[in-house]
Amino acid sequence: MTHSKDETVELFYDVIHKLQKQSRDRDTLPNVRKGQSRCLYIISMVGKINQKRLSEMLNIRPTSLSETIKRLEEKDMINRTPDKDDKRTYLISLTEKGEEEMGRIRKSYAAEHKEWLDDLTSEELDAFFEILTKISASIS
Repeated sequence: MTHSKDETVELFYDVIHKLQKQSRDRDTLPNVRKGQSRCLYIISMVGKINQKRLSEMLNIRPTSLSETIKRLEEKDMINRTPDKDDKRTYLISLTEKGEEEMGRIRKSYAAEHKEWLDDLTSEELDAFFEILTKISASIS
């Protein structure tokens, strides 16, 4: 049976929505809240980033992000340094402690999410990995 791209994308979004809901329902990170972990994740992916761009990527208001940044800074997980090109803005980056926390967050998520693949055979898992690899490469 062949499925259209529209059907496939719709199913893909449905799966993503279910995974996000299940993940939100299991907020089990001891050192940071879910919003803080999302912030750390984005910073870990892009490196140094200004607050405006981070707010856009997280799709939250800058005022909401300011509170998250303040809390992460108090926990010594991020640094704010003046931007060399624009002295009015700061660049946000992870500290060593922030990098360590991201490692713990990734391990926690991986352990939590592995069960989602339990019903796949090894062949299906290999095929799924290949498909995800292709999708990831086309996005990059």
